[in-house]
Amino acid sequence: MRSPARASTKRRAVRRIRGERDPHVLGELPRRHDVALEPLTDDDEDGFSPIAYLTNAEDEPGLVLEQEQSERARSKGLENALTALDPRSRRIIEARWLREQDSATLHDLAGEFGVSAERIRQIESQAMKKIRGLMVTAD
Repeated sequence: MRSPARASTKRRAVRRIRGERDPHVLGELPRRHDVALEPLTDDDEDGFSPIAYLTNAEDEPGLVLEQEQSERARSKGLENALTALDPRSRRIIEARWLREQDSATLHDLAGEFGVSAERIRQIESQAMKKIRGLMVTAD
């Protein structure tokens, strides 16, 4: 009795001699072609560079302009909303939310205004509601 592995090997040899392809063996894979994304030299004025066609969709001029206008409108809306607040509320919002570093804690502001930290939190909450309302109506 023949072993299955030996019979399989013999069938492959017969197929190879006949010039037939073995259905279990993949053919040679196509060669990989390396393509440089950047041009090879900088002195070539009209050198083709595939990287030039791979752009970021976020860099589309229309989208960039729209984002800049939206940012300006939000900034202006926030500025107008802050001017509508009373000085104490504005100071609390600026100290808690609009500082890049060293934002104030509720206890820091409570000591500054001579009220409890809970009262500062309430004032902050009311001021945020007012700001949201003013910015929504500005849109």
